[in-house]
Amino acid sequence: MTENERGVRQDAPPQHELWPITLAALDDAIARTIAIREAIEDGAYGYAARVAEDLEHDLAGNLHQLRDAA
Repeated sequence: MTENERGVRQDAPPQHELWPITLAALDDAIARTIAIREAIEDGAYGYAARVAEDLEHDLAGNLHQLRDAA
C-alpha cells in the first residue's frame, strides 16, 4: 500500500464506489434505531438491548470496512 502526499492510498477505490456501502449502512442503522425506539416505547427492553448491541457491532464492522477501503 502506497500513499500519495495527501495520505490517500493509491490503490484505494474511488470514493463514489464507497457511497453504496455508506448509504446502505446508514439506511440500516436508521431502520434499527426506529425499531429500538419502538421496542422501548412498548416496554420490550430486552429486545431493544439486543437490537442495539447488534447495531453497535455492525456499525463498528462497517466503519472498519470503510477505513480499510479508503
